[in-house]
Amino acid sequence: MWRRRFLLVCGLLLLLMVIGSVVSIAAGWPAQFGGRGDPNEVASEFLSRGTALAPPLVPLVLFVIFVAVARRGDRWGTAAVIGTMLLSIIFIIGSLGEAFADSTPDVPRAALVISGVVGTLLPAAVLVTGSALLRARAQEKRTSSPQSFE
Repeated sequence: MWRRRFLLVCGLLLLLMVIGSVVSIAAGWPAQFGGRGDPNEVASEFLSRGTALAPPLVPLVLFVIFVAVARRGDRWGTAAVIGTMLLSIIFIIGSLGEAFADSTPDVPRAALVISGVVGTLLPAAVLVTGSALLRARAQEKRTSSPQSFE
């Protein structure tokens, strides 16, 4: 049950980040967090800084890999769930950074705020469902392991 919820939330977050990347690149909305980006270089800055609505490419790709591996029920799957949760914390920081970044004429303020809210809530849902999934896996492991009678 938690595995399915976790994967659903991760899928929604991934979809949001891909759509955010495409919209930002098409509209020329550079990243604002950490300094104003260049609206003429959004596609190239996406690789290193991300965009106004999406994280950089490397964390995005790592997220996809972690989610794919998190489907496994072994130690690799557990490590991938933890990795996904750590990336979600980074996504929350980035989303809040964009939402509270200084306003510029390059990116509509509403886009930054809405993206910041959604970009905080979905990764938070990944943290909640990931924690529940880890607890369920640990409990399943405890109940399936042989008991020691010492």
